[in-house]
Amino acid sequence: MTEFEVKIASEYDNKLLERKEYIVEIRHPGQSTPSRYAVRERFASMLGVPIDLVIVRSLSTRYGTNLTIGRIHVYKNPDAVKIEPEHIIKRNAPKKEGE
Repeated sequence: MTEFEVKIASEYDNKLLERKEYIVEIRHPGQSTPSRYAVRERFASMLGVPIDLVIVRSLSTRYGTNLTIGRIHVYKNPDAVKIEPEHIIKRNAPKKEGE
C-alpha cells in the first residue's frame, strides 16, 4: 500500500444535494498517484464516515510532481449517492483480481 497524506484545502456544504464537497491535496512522495479507492478509504477514516458515502470525483497530478489535487463528495445518506453518474461510481469501486 502506498503511503500518502491527505489535507483538506477547501470545504463546501451543498445542502440541496445533501453532501459536503471537498478539494483536497494529496502528497505522495516517491510514490505513484494513489488509487481512488485508497483515497476513499483514507478520507472516510479521516472524517469517521462510512466509505459508501464517500465519492472521489477526480484526481489530478501534474507531471513530475508528488502532489495530487482531488475533488471528493461526502454524502449525508446512502440514497443521495445515487445522484452521481454511473461511471463515477464504477471508478470508485475497488479493483478486481487481475485488473
